[in-house]
Amino acid sequence: RILADTDYVITDSQSQAVYYANLFNVPLEKFTVIRGSVDEEMFSPSAEPRKFDFPEPFVVFTYGTFIPLQGMDLVLDAAEKLRDLPIRFMIAGGSGKKLAHFLETREKKGLSNISHTPWINFNELPSYIRGAGLCLGGPLGGSIQARRVITGKALQFLACESPTVVGLTDETRDLFTDRVNCLLVNPGDSASLADTISWAFHNQERLPSIARQGRLTYEKYYSMAVLKERINAFIDTIPSE
Repeated sequence: RILADTDYVITDSQSQAVYYANLFNVPLEKFTVIRGSVDEEMFSPSAEPRKFDFPEPFVVFTYGTFIPLQGMDLVLDAAEKLRDLPIRFMIAGGSGKKLAHFLETREKKGLSNISHTPWINFNELPSYIRGAGLCLGGPLGGSIQARRVITGKALQFLACESPTVVGLTDETRDLFTDRVNCLLVNPGDSASLADTISWAFHNQERLPSIARQGRLTYEKYYSMAVLKERINAFIDTIPSE
């Protein structure tokens, strides 16, 4: 009812607009796509990299609340597949039953290559991102929602000019190219994730170029300047009374 009565609806991707238009029987013409952005003063290539004290030289970092879209269970599967490589998974966040299940599964599988911290202060996130050899942005999960978006943390990682794993979705399909401006994975596919992380480990000399192109893609499509431009253009389309 609310969407039917409103004059304008803003979404963060075209596929989200199509989904909601069909779901709520609202004309697609009502929707305007304005992609999200990040705090660029905080999430920047100039952030000081954190020095991890893990014995493994290659750190894979991500954080989340363990909702299905994030696919944290796939990280467990990937870590198990890659346990013989000197790779450390650094996971932050989560709570309740989902985190308890994650940690219990880690212990049952004997995955000593996964470290977890329940909390990172927001202003410390950039140092973790910049210090990692690879960041898992996603979405990694196979949920329906995951097919239509790019995650906010993926934008943070890209803005920091860090090598970023991005889920192949309707939002990312036309903007990202595997091994050019990110590393693309199929959401819901732990084998795809493991293969991608393994490739990154064995091709570390290529990651700085991929990270740089990822930052340029962020600037072109997701930067705060682009966000402001699109908001202003949207406002200009609203008739004055």
